[in-house]
Amino acid sequence: MENINLFTSPVSTGNMQKHLNEEIKDHATYHRFIQGIRKRVVHTINEVMKVHSEWDFSSIDLSSLIKEKVHEITSTEPIGVCLLCDRPVIDKGKLYACKDETKCDFKIWKTQFGRNIELEHAHSILEKRTTPLLEFFSKPKNKHYSAYIVWNEDKNELNLAFPERIKRPMNKR
Repeated sequence: MENINLFTSPVSTGNMQKHLNEEIKDHATYHRFIQGIRKRVVHTINEVMKVHSEWDFSSIDLSSLIKEKVHEITSTEPIGVCLLCDRPVIDKGKLYACKDETKCDFKIWKTQFGRNIELEHAHSILEKRTTPLLEFFSKPKNKHYSAYIVWNEDKNELNLAFPERIKRPMNKR
């Protein structure tokens, strides 16, 4: 039950606030920090429910309650500028999308090409039109591969771009 002290101790919460104020300067780091706290809260709730099995939580859907509160926090801050209309892009839970959904259909789904798209990847797409080189896994081929996720300006969609393979000269015998 030491996790409860993490949230109830003035020293712990003070350290979290200090960390937020001093070390977190960008949205990606902030988002990871909030997601870390969310995971700790979920873990703590699960531990409390195990230890206090006589408590009745059946009338409360704790998972949706936690998701809604975290989503509320992350969706209000813009993560970048829309590639189609220059309006803010925000975190909408399962995707990053243009804030003005009625006029713009820009979206970056958090699961693309069979892998999770982290906030820093979305930032990279919005700023540089590409992600860093990422690892993927092909289930049908049972094989790992590397690729970039890039914004295709002509089609207004995300595509995979593969790094050029290094051609090695054949050994002559």
